Amino acid sequence: MRTTLFLTVLLSALWGCSTLPPMASSNPATAPGQNTEVFVKQNHAALIADIEAGGGATLTQAYDMMDVNAATRDIATLRLQSELSLYRTSPGALMIALRLHSG
Repeated sequence: MRTTLFLTVLLSALWGCSTLPPMASSNPATAPGQNTEVFVKQNHAALIADIEAGGGATLTQAYDMMDVNAATRDIATLRLQSELSLYRTSPGALMIALRLHSG
């Protein structure tokens, strides 16, 4: 768990200085060109609320966009809940955490 937190914080810090282009969804169910980074930033408050509640429409949409396996979503949500204080203040850290669960 500490390794995950460390990597999330490290990657979040690097995220702010990265010149890499944001990851676009490979899921055809999403709108063409829909950018997952933009989605997380625009829906940050709703995602935090869904994580607190143990699920919701916005979190489901994020999981769909990032191809998170339906069988592992409950575990992913529990992990997100365990480090929620970090994700409340850092959409970048939340983005990275969601990507870590993508398949």
